[in-house]
Amino acid sequence: MFWLIVFGIIFIGLLFVLAEILFVPGGILGIAGLLILLYGIYYGFTYGEPNDGYIVLGVTFLVTLSAIIYAVRTKTWKRISLEKNMDQKFNVNTGIELKKGDEGRAVTRLNPMGKARFGDDYAEVISMSGFLDEGSEIKVHKIEGSKIYVKFKE
Repeated sequence: MFWLIVFGIIFIGLLFVLAEILFVPGGILGIAGLLILLYGIYYGFTYGEPNDGYIVLGVTFLVTLSAIIYAVRTKTWKRISLEKNMDQKFNVNTGIELKKGDEGRAVTRLNPMGKARFGDDYAEVISMSGFLDEGSEIKVHKIEGSKIYVKFKE
């Protein structure tokens, strides 16, 4: 019964660490998992025979090390990670000819970025007047590369 309890505790600790790495990054589950692993080792030293604690420590170390080596060698991280890189910029090659002073209307809330309509064309814009509600009338203030800065039309 002792071994079932000890390895159950260690298994739960490893599950928490694995959940931290794969699903819920942020530290809480990882820290909880490490504390559970340490408690499993403590339990082995406290409630077992004199050498049981060392066996639990060794098995925990070997299982954890084996899992890390297996994950690295089989490229497990490649299978679960996103590999698509965002290499596009907004407002590039859209064919929109805008200049300072052009007027339009916010299609979405400018928070401070959002979408605006200038005639029949749509573009991503950045508000220099703070947050603007959907439907606000706007005016192009300046254009820097692909960034279009707008202000509330007064």
